[in-house]
Amino acid sequence: MDVVVIRTKLREGKELAYEEAHRVLPGEVRGDLVARGIRDWKIFRDGRDLIHVITAEPSFEAFRATPSADPEIGVRHHERMSPYLEPDQGSSSGPMKLVWDLDAEL
Repeated sequence: MDVVVIRTKLREGKELAYEEAHRVLPGEVRGDLVARGIRDWKIFRDGRDLIHVITAEPSFEAFRATPSADPEIGVRHHERMSPYLEPDQGSSSGPMKLVWDLDAEL
């Protein structure tokens, strides 16, 4: 299992519209992510900065290498989200090593 952090940045003035766009994620996007190995994806916002924390199983690399059953799902989602995001702003940490987990202590 991998945990990856991706940083993106919103366009000026798009903060609330971006949040609204994520209130309901299209079922086809959710289904595609899960089918390809995504177990969790959280997005945190600080002003215009977005932090995506993604958990993939068996790995994020396997997720990226697994083609979508319908490649148009990703195209449609990208078209839906691109008006909110600064272009070419994504940066990834790569898989992160777990150091400590409170859940495991309980």
